[in-house]
Amino acid sequence: MGVSFIPGVNVIDVGRALEAKLQQMSAEKPAGIQINTFYDQAAEVAHSVNGFITNFLMALAIVVYWLIFMGVRSGIIIALAGAERWAPC
Repeated sequence: MGVSFIPGVNVIDVGRALEAKLQQMSAEKPAGIQINTFYDQAAEVAHSVNGFITNFLMALAIVVYWLIFMGVRSGIIIALAGAERWAPC
């Protein structure tokens, strides 16, 4: 079975619903039939979002550290340098 997502759909919610449906189907499947997951896009998206949040919080902690221990001027310079690096072209 293949599942495709349309634009605007929450992939993580669909993945959870699909996992629940697969659990239900595995209980009702005939003997000798095996259901395996080849690729779980919802898990990949959740992992990417969690990675982004972790990186964002670490960057925020670095800026706060610089603001507290190195002074406001240095903290602002570091924050602007980081923002310039990650800003879209």
